[in-house]
This record gives sequence, C-alpha cells and structure tokens, in this order.
Amino acid sequence: MRVFLLSIFGITMFMGLIGFLPLTLRAEHFACPSDPLHPDAPFCPPENPSPPSGSRGVTLRTDGFLILSWENNPSAQWYRYQYKKSDTPWPLSDKDNEPGNVKTLTSAPESNPIPFNELAPGQKYEWRVKSCAPFDDAESGIHMDELCGLWDDSDIWTFTFALNPPPKETLTPNLETSSKDAELPITLSWGKVPLAQWYQLYATPCLNWIWFDLGEEEDEDAENGPPEECSFSIVPDADGKLEESYKDDFCYFTKDTTYMWRVSACLVPGNEASCGPFVLNEGLENAEQPVEFRTGLPPSDKPFLPSPEITAPQYSPEQPLPVISWESSLSWKSPDDCAYIHRISLTRESDGKIFRIYTKDPQDESLNMGDTIGARGRDPESISLEDFWSDANNINADFTWTVAGCWANSTGGNVDCEGSGESAPSRFRTAGTPPLLSFPKKGASVKVPIVLQWQGINGAVSYAFEISPDGTREPEPGGNFTSVSASGSALSATVAIPYAAGSIEPDKEYWWHARACLNAKATACGPWAEPIHFSTLPIHTPAQTTPANEDEVFVPGFISWQADPGASYYQYDLAYFCKNPAETLTACDIPSCARPDTEWRPKVLATNTITNSPFFSQNLACAGKYQWRVRSCADKDCALESASAYTPFMTFHGIDPPHTAGLVPCQRVSNNPNTPYNEKEPCQLKHAGFLLQNILDFVLWKLALLVFAALSAFLAASTFFSFGSADIISKAKEITRSYAYGFILLMLAWGIVNIIMSIFGFHAEFFGYWWKLPF
Repeated sequence: MRVFLLSIFGITMFMGLIGFLPLTLRAEHFACPSDPLHPDAPFCPPENPSPPSGSRGVTLRTDGFLILSWENNPSAQWYRYQYKKSDTPWPLSDKDNEPGNVKTLTSAPESNPIPFNELAPGQKYEWRVKSCAPFDDAESGIHMDELCGLWDDSDIWTFTFALNPPPKETLTPNLETSSKDAELPITLSWGKVPLAQWYQLYATPCLNWIWFDLGEEEDEDAENGPPEECSFSIVPDADGKLEESYKDDFCYFTKDTTYMWRVSACLVPGNEASCGPFVLNEGLENAEQPVEFRTGLPPSDKPFLPSPEITAPQYSPEQPLPVISWESSLSWKSPDDCAYIHRISLTRESDGKIFRIYTKDPQDESLNMGDTIGARGRDPESISLEDFWSDANNINADFTWTVAGCWANSTGGNVDCEGSGESAPSRFRTAGTPPLLSFPKKGASVKVPIVLQWQGINGAVSYAFEISPDGTREPEPGGNFTSVSASGSALSATVAIPYAAGSIEPDKEYWWHARACLNAKATACGPWAEPIHFSTLPIHTPAQTTPANEDEVFVPGFISWQADPGASYYQYDLAYFCKNPAETLTACDIPSCARPDTEWRPKVLATNTITNSPFFSQNLACAGKYQWRVRSCADKDCALESASAYTPFMTFHGIDPPHTAGLVPCQRVSNNPNTPYNEKEPCQLKHAGFLLQNILDFVLWKLALLVFAALSAFLAASTFFSFGSADIISKAKEITRSYAYGFILLMLAWGIVNIIMSIFGFHAEFFGYWWKLPF
C-alpha cells in the first residue's frame, strides 16, 4: 500500500510540474529582453505599428485591403492580432470571435489584410498584436505546439479608417514649386485615390484661417469649419465617371489674388464623415497640407470679362420708356466667363449724375431694385439702393444704365472693374408720376366718411395721401401740407377716410393731394399731385318721416325717412305703447289702449339702433299705439359730435287692414272674428287642421253644390234631348245615385272620425270644430 501511495504522489508532482512550467515560462520570458536561458522564446510583443497609433487615415492596397503591420520579432514564428471598434470590449478568450472583433494567425507581418468592406468610414479602431511560436525545452523535456505572450503586455494602437488625401506633389496649381502665377480661369487637379467615390475641395483667399493647420487639437476659431463659400464637392458625372479635377466655371477665383486650397478623398458621396484628413498627422506620409498659389492677370490685349447683354427691362427708341419701381428688376446675361460681381451704372439724364450699384452674390445676373444692398468695397461712386430711392430727384426721372463684370476678393476690399467689357446702354424711367386725382373733384361737396380716389400709376407699388384743414388757404403746389388732418398710404388707388373728431368732420372745407410711391411702406415717393379743394356736407335732422305724428298705418308696416345727403348712418328709437283692444296676438300682449295711460307698460322695440338705410328699419306687426324718433350720423358709432339732433317723438297708430278671405288661416294681416282662431298668429302645426277645414268647407258646401247643380243641368238636358230614351234615363239615374252615395260616404266618414276622437277623449275643438260645417 505504501508503494502505491508513493507512486500516486510522484505522478501528481510530475503532472503539476508539467502544468506549472508553461506558466513559469510565460511569466519568466514575458519580460523583455528574453531570459538568457531561453533566448528564442517569442514572448516580447511587437513594436512600431503601421499605421501609427492615432492615425486619421490608412493606406489601402489597390485590391481594397487594409494592411496592418509591425516590426518583426526574430523569435516569433507567427502572431495573433485583434482589432475592434473603439466602443466595443475586447474578447474574453483567444478562441472567441465576437461581433466587432477579429482574431487571426498569420505566418508573417506582411500578410495581415483586412477587407475594405469590414471597415466603417470615419470609425475609430483599436488593435493589438502578440508574438507566438512553438516551444521545445530539451532540458525540461517540455514541448508545446503554441506558446504566445500575454495580451496585457501588448500595446493597444488606434487608427481612424478613411482614405488618404492625394499626394501633395500631384496637386496643381502649386506655386511652392513654381514661381509662375496660375492662369485664369483656374483648374484645380490632383492625383487619383483608389476606392475614392467623392472628393471634397476647400479653397479660400482667407489666408489667416487657422483651420488649414489643424491637427488633432482644433482651434476654437475653427469649430465651425471653413466659410460656406470656400467649400466645393466633386462628385461623379451622369455616367459615373469621377474626375480628379475642378474647372472654375463658377467663377470663384479672381485675378491677382493669393489662395490656399486642399482636397480630401471620401468613401461615401455626400457623407463628410467618410472623408479622409486634410492635414499632416504624425506617421502618415502622404497626408496633404494646404497649397498656396496666386492667380495671374488676364490678357491685356482684350477684356477678360466680355460685355454682358441687357435683357430687362426691354427698351426701344420707338416705344415709351419702360417704367421701373421698387419691386422691379434689372436683368442681363453674362458670357461664360468669370465675373465675381457686376457693377450697374445709373446715369440720371436730367443732370448727368452717375450712381454705381454692385450685385451682392457671385454670378448674379439681376438686380432687384428693392434689395437692401449697401455700397461695395471702397468704390467712392458706389451707393446703396436705400440711398438711391431716398433721393427724391431719382423718382419720376429718366435714366441711362449699363452693366459690367468686375473682380473682387471674396473677403472684400476694392472692386476692380478695369479691363472689363461694359454692356450697350439702355434706358428706363423710375415710377412716381403724380396721379390724376378723380374724387372728390375740385369744389365738390361730399359726405363723411369721405372716399379718396385717383388713377393708378404704372410702376407704383403704393400711394401716399394728405388732407389739410386749411380750406380757405391754398397750399403750395408740390410740397407737403403745413397742417394735416389725415394722412397715410394705400396699396390701391382708393382709400376711405373715416370720421374723426377734430379731424375729418361734416360741414368743413379741406384740401387733398396724393402721390405715387415705389415701395409698400410709401417711403420712396414721387412729387405730390396738384392739390384739390373740397368740402364736406353738413348733417341734418331727417325729414319726411313716415309715419308722421298721429298717422294711422296698417300693420304690419314700417318706419322710414328721407335720406340726408350728408349722412351715412342713422340712429332711431321705437316703442310699442299699448295695443288695440281687438289685438289677440301673443307677441302683442301689453296693456290695452282702453286702459288709462298710467297703466301702460310700453314695449321697447328698438333703442339707439344704428342703420345705414334710411328707407325702413323695423317691421310693425301689432295693432296699437307707437312712438319713435330718428337722427342722422356721419359715422357708424353715431358719435355725439357727428350726429344731428333727434326728431321730436312721433306717435302713430297701427290698425288692422280690412279682412280678406283665404284658405290659409295664419299669418294674415288682419283677423276674422267669425273664426274660432286668430288668423294673425304665425303658422304652426295646428293650422294644418284649420287649412283642412277650410278646404272641406269649400269642397263640400261650395264646390259640391256647384257640381250638383251642373250635374242636374246636364242630366236634364240629356233627358230632354233623348226624347224619353230608356237608356239615357237609366244612365242619368246611375250618375245621380253614385253622386249621392259619395256624398253620404263622406258624411259618414266625418261622423266616424268624430266618434273615435270623442272615445279617446280628444278635444276636437282644438281643430276649430271641424265637424260643424256651414249650411
């Protein structure tokens, strides 16, 4: 037994030694330099990675693979390496192949390709490598097929995947290698970048922009990147062909100016995150820096900027001058050559004064005359459009104008139009001719509120007007009034001036004039029209009131009065004082006129009611005594200052007109006292029974008797002319019998209906005693 136990212990110690030896070797030989006893152990991690750690771009082979490489370890026979996105964890085991992590074994550092389609443009990656080799120790008798260093002892390197820019030596123009100025028009070109699907191009004359020198640490002044006007995008053409050049057909580059430019290669069209770097990064050999160059001068033998052609407004010597306003535009067409801005020269023909205005944006081929464009550069003759229109001498004036292309640096400075061709001259007239005043005419008398009217002017956007209260003193022609009662502007050729106490009032004398303006705010206006004198009509108390005092009028009726020429509105009061004793309408339920007037309780029908119609104002439906009054007004509120005095209170009597017969027993103008219902009441459902009664009365006791008389006469004549024929007499008896049967059936139907209604307790008199027919 003792021998057996010793054997087991010996075997256990031997196996433990075997298992512990590799760990000892790993720990012992992981420190660099290697243990002198085992100089061939591969535990030292590789160094000097490519791409260098922190790189913003990597080199791709022409086959689309990314190569990760490092300095070879002579003791290593192969390597294990991993790479992953920086925002994902490392794998827990060398045997795992987790999403976002790659693990592979290669025989040499030169053959570690990563396919392009496994990398995300603009994504930051981390990667690491450890050395591996078989291990064979003759002294210990230990042999291992694979022995690698520890990941914890390996450096972690980073790179951001993107395409490198084109090599700097391929960029043209590049005056760092040439002293000759670049010729206009400029064409930028660069070397092809494999796998590039899009290029991003920046160019600027702003030489103090820090963003050209940015590396990993960006400057605060460059957080927003370059100016928008300095950015170009080069994309494939319609056939999918991507050019490595840019021809300046946009006319961005001007003459005799220094520029800096750079270009980057991008993987995804339109996605700036997929673009490679612009600036030099440590360890990235082909990174591109900004290139500086200077444009030359155009040829001296001919204008480099040919003459534009004016397109609008169209001018012809045989036609009247075209009229322009604040909302008009001057337009032209430039040849396919470079002109950064255009200069418009306006010459006032009355005195030869020249005004120069410059377009705001590159390649503008029109000038909106209402734009808020200031003077350009340092041209002493330049003027803003606001200043142009604020000069009254430039309104309703004739001008000759031309346009020329000019050079200007995008950062401002002097405008250079020297050597540029100028268009053929054209002409126009600015709007602002004084309008022809049409209402009120000279010497006219009008009512308040007044309405001003004039003829519209071609090119006018709005109109200004003034009204002066100095009715007895003629104002100076062409100028503003010294004192003004009302003023303002209008977008159309008519405007209503309301009543205003102390301003526009009845029975006053005024002057008025108007002028055409070229903008909606009426701040750029032409001269005033010749002023016109007029007066406002007085306000009179209404005359010829109907009904007059103590009149008798049939009801329903109306109140009315004669229109006052000076009034636009009227105000009245109306009350129903008492009713006729015979009035039965529910709506007229007030004390009877037969009672003492101390017991009357008048019903107010209208109080302070304002209308603009003088002809009728209130429907009078009740018979009885009424009282009313009315006055004229100049405004819709009947302000005390604008109104006349009231008429005295007028009393009149409403009476029912003579009764007339009819089938419809409701809403009649008068009541028939011989019927069991009030015929003046509004029509309701119960009146359908009354209508049926009237129809039955008419059919049974009028129409039926007429039919019976006519039938009797017909039978008598037939019998007489038949000379006693038995057939005729038989037919006559049959007709008479049928008529009698029908009459008897109708009477029986009445009786049956009456009995049924009585059995169910129906008050038949509600229908007006329909069964009691007149005889």
